Amino acid sequence: MTDTVRAPKDDEERARFERALERGAGMSLERFIERITGEEPDEELVESIRAALQMHSESGEPADVRKLVENWLAWRIEMT
Repeated sequence: MTDTVRAPKDDEERARFERALERGAGMSLERFIERITGEEPDEELVESIRAALQMHSESGEPADVRKLVENWLAWRIEMT
């Protein structure tokens, strides 16, 4: 499984993605973050990552979710 995600390139790719989700492929963002951190993520972390993914999607750039999560957690530690 890759840690990098991107928005679908076109409607055909979006439809394939949606069919895969309907068949049970993929996982929720919360579960993906939990696999990285080893614990259930709080709402602040999930919403921050979701916002970062939206920004990447709008720019057309792929996003490394693992790196986003690790950077956010490092920032949180730094702020305490």
